[in-house]
Amino acid sequence: MRVEAAQADIAGLLRPLSKADIFARPASAVLAGARRLEAGFYGSEGYRALRTMENSGFVKQRIVEVAKVFWPGIFSRRYVDDPSAGVPFVSSSGMLNARLERKSYLSRTLTLQLDSLMATEGTILVSRSGTIGSVAICTKDYDGFAISDDAIRVTPVEEIDRGVIYVFLLSELGRFLVTRQKSGSVIEHLYAEDIENLTIPKFPKRLCEALSKNIAKASDLRVRANGLLADAEAAVQIASARVASVGAGTSFFVQPASAVQRAREYEGYSRLDATYYNPQVLALRAQASEAGGQALVKSAPGIKLIGKTFVEGVHKVDREYGVPYFTGKELFKTRPVPETFITSEQRASIDKLLVRRGTTLVTCAGTVGKVMYVRGSLEGCAITHDAIRVLPGAGIHPGYVYAYLASPGGQAELKRCSYGSVIPRLYRTHIENVIIPKAKDGGAEIGRLVDEAFDLRQEALETENAGIELFLQCLSKGRLVTEGEWGMEY
Repeated sequence: MRVEAAQADIAGLLRPLSKADIFARPASAVLAGARRLEAGFYGSEGYRALRTMENSGFVKQRIVEVAKVFWPGIFSRRYVDDPSAGVPFVSSSGMLNARLERKSYLSRTLTLQLDSLMATEGTILVSRSGTIGSVAICTKDYDGFAISDDAIRVTPVEEIDRGVIYVFLLSELGRFLVTRQKSGSVIEHLYAEDIENLTIPKFPKRLCEALSKNIAKASDLRVRANGLLADAEAAVQIASARVASVGAGTSFFVQPASAVQRAREYEGYSRLDATYYNPQVLALRAQASEAGGQALVKSAPGIKLIGKTFVEGVHKVDREYGVPYFTGKELFKTRPVPETFITSEQRASIDKLLVRRGTTLVTCAGTVGKVMYVRGSLEGCAITHDAIRVLPGAGIHPGYVYAYLASPGGQAELKRCSYGSVIPRLYRTHIENVIIPKAKDGGAEIGRLVDEAFDLRQEALETENAGIELFLQCLSKGRLVTEGEWGMEY
């Protein structure tokens, strides 16, 4: 009896962590398709969505029939340091970010066929190398940027087809069909032909118009959000002329030994790296202090660096059994949709990772100093331990804290403190000692701009998700029901 009871207890513990689907597929499904033998392929949501499309009764058409699919080919990247001599360059991973970064510049004179690399508003981008099938759409924010050759360009011939193509590629169906086209034993790749030959349903005209308006609205919301964030950062910034020159060119300067000793007092050890003593950043900090600014920890005392995420007892599980978990890279995507879910019998191991509204996150390992604000889709989610938490304080609007840390001045202060010869890092005290400018209203006016921007981002995500859901619902209902709702004009 004791053995049976123990077995029952073990089964009870394992049941929430496991899921099994039993189904049968005929041999013809294997032979007529991708000739895959693993069960997960035929049990995935994408495969089921494919079967739904095949049985929906809609006419199928290849993407090449309604869009131009273009891949510029591999090109030699010639970078320049002077922005006036180049164009900002976006990698296949960078194109997924909510805000594009002007970090790398391609030479205007040394880059062959540069015009073919430039972004065009409305173009749909599909990553083709390494990470396969990630999708982005070029908004007005992409104007003037060159796009990596690791992205295939899809440009609808008619505006009316843009929404259908985009939501198809974002959906489980599209991701399933795209990723099964990949090839390569070491680094996987896609090619333009793989996208051209994908089949999509031909929907009624009114439905296509609705989907395209949906995507246009989401794009406009994101552009507006980025504009508000830029306004907030500009408003919070002090000594803009001084900050603009931080990090430009090479600075030569001498620091007395007493400065090194003072660093020991703050850090607990001597700092000999030149960036720590950058005169421009030190002057920026001094000016902020003279104007009434103070260390961030005095306004927001809750600044936390937590322990590792995956300690003993914390496990990755299926979506329905766990808490959404975001890595440092996923935090900054246009579509912050978690791909990992975690759980633990020790609730404290999960609770320490959860974040609440108004928290500012600062990446502290690898790529350091990137800043994200918790509002909307990140609320209540688990966030990697490689992000220091700045909790909302009573004396200052949390949006103001985010705006300053994301501004050129805040970034200069954060990156001044990074340390490590291989993997750069920031520590909690580095965030605590950032001198944040004084705001007469406690930063409320600027903070409201930040709140509004992130509310617009959330609205854009929900709008886009509604378009994807509408697409899948119409496939599930089938052609006759859909035509009854949206008309028979094509």
